[in-house]
Amino acid sequence: MGLVFLTFLFIFTIVVYYNLIYIFADDPNDKLNCQQMRCYVNNTDGSTIENDSPCNYEIPKEKIKLYVTLSSTMLIGIISIIVVALLLGVLQNNNSLVFFDDSKDEYYIGAVLEYSIPRFNYSSNKENAIKYMNSNLDAYEKYLIEAVKYEAQIIVFPEYGIIGSWSELKSRDQMNLFLEIIPDPDTHNSSIIPCDEDIFKDRPILKRLSCMAKKNNIYLVADYGDLQPCDKSIDKDCPNDGRYQFNTVIVFSPIGRLLLKFHKAHTIFEDSMNKPVKYHAKFFDSDFGVRFGTFICFDLMWKQPQTDLIEKHGIQTLLFSTEWVNFQSMTARQMQQSWSALTGLTILASNNGENKLASGSGIYSAGEVIVSHVNPTDRPIDILMISKVPKIPNSKLSKKFSKESKVIYFDRPDLIDKSNFDYSTINFKQTVTPFNIKGKNQVIENSNNGLTLITMKGWQS
Repeated sequence: MGLVFLTFLFIFTIVVYYNLIYIFADDPNDKLNCQQMRCYVNNTDGSTIENDSPCNYEIPKEKIKLYVTLSSTMLIGIISIIVVALLLGVLQNNNSLVFFDDSKDEYYIGAVLEYSIPRFNYSSNKENAIKYMNSNLDAYEKYLIEAVKYEAQIIVFPEYGIIGSWSELKSRDQMNLFLEIIPDPDTHNSSIIPCDEDIFKDRPILKRLSCMAKKNNIYLVADYGDLQPCDKSIDKDCPNDGRYQFNTVIVFSPIGRLLLKFHKAHTIFEDSMNKPVKYHAKFFDSDFGVRFGTFICFDLMWKQPQTDLIEKHGIQTLLFSTEWVNFQSMTARQMQQSWSALTGLTILASNNGENKLASGSGIYSAGEVIVSHVNPTDRPIDILMISKVPKIPNSKLSKKFSKESKVIYFDRPDLIDKSNFDYSTINFKQTVTPFNIKGKNQVIENSNNGLTLITMKGWQS
């Protein structure tokens, strides 16, 4: 706002300045008349003599009137600009929670949650499974409301944050208790808003997610489970139990509309989930002018569908739900920042926050860290990160926005008693370890600032 005001004031002043120069510029005819008056003066006897005194040149009344008009206009204009600027400042500062004050033409406000997933008796029944998932949504909603207080426009939740730990759900029958049939908006002619439709009463988790997005007027990105019945007599790829089970990311709009669903293309150790026979890059355009794409966790290591998202569909921001395990050199935040640096794009990454083995989330743009945190302890911690995000990936703006980002830590007494734990001793911003690995179809290099750069070939082409 201040920059726009100063620019306008500068241009306005220059215009008035040059108009004044024009007004007071000597008229050649006036100069001639003046010169003639100086050279020739009539005597009383009719003779003429040269006059040595300067002539008294008067500014024409028309020019004086024009000067007064322009001066008044300039004064009124400057006062008007100042009043408008002050009013905007007052209106903006009325909300004490507004800590973002730049022009929203260049950024949106994003949030990611690092969430510690509670353990559960996964051999239970459908009713208890729904109760468990609703308990996770209770936590989600609390964090979502907190993010909205800071004007977040989009929020990303982690992989398996609703269902629970994939490592505990070994059988397909156990996993089936936690799944719902999720419609595909790409095959529907009309909008799908589960919050408003009675047909979704038997799918309480899908309905509640839609209502959370609608109630809080926010784009909501969540990882859930999609159940799709099939007939093996018609579909040769149909599993023997007659159903597909997919690890799925779904996105809801601020009116609760289901915008997309994406099935994880490359599962890893997920025996109770199916890989899609065919997968397609999924993206959507937000109402604030940013094209978002999405995939899940291990998909980051493969050429597709990310190449199509970037090269064919031109996404600007990746929405990344993950339960990334920090093994050897490939830690979560290294991979996230490396992807942003390699592609030159923005990534909003949400990970599990259970402990130092599985944690690390953040927001990055053009390789720069806007906000990034990890849990370096063995204690469960939830971390909500909120920040301005450049609409067009930009490292310079990212550095600026990093200083204004908001990070909120949440205690999890339901998981472990940490009442006597001193959080001030935790180095949440610990540095990553540089490394250099080269292998088949893979090149990982160590850069000057410890980034991990991975070619788009990934582990497999």
